[in-house]
Amino acid sequence: MENNEQQQMSLEQQLAEAEQRGYRRGLEEQIKAKMNEPGVWESPQPAGAKVDTQPGFRVLAERRRSIWDND
Repeated sequence: MENNEQQQMSLEQQLAEAEQRGYRRGLEEQIKAKMNEPGVWESPQPAGAKVDTQPGFRVLAERRRSIWDND
């Protein structure tokens, strides 16, 4: 009877370890996928795509004169 109980405990322990490994593997895969995404300030364009260097809409391209300017 003791041998059967020990085997049951061993199987439960092995099952718990396998579940933990699977959980960690899933987390690592999610982290890797997240790390491969473009960052907040990075352009999501694929590598080698032509980038337009001339902006079409220029907000605040020239500074407006203020009443505090002495020029």
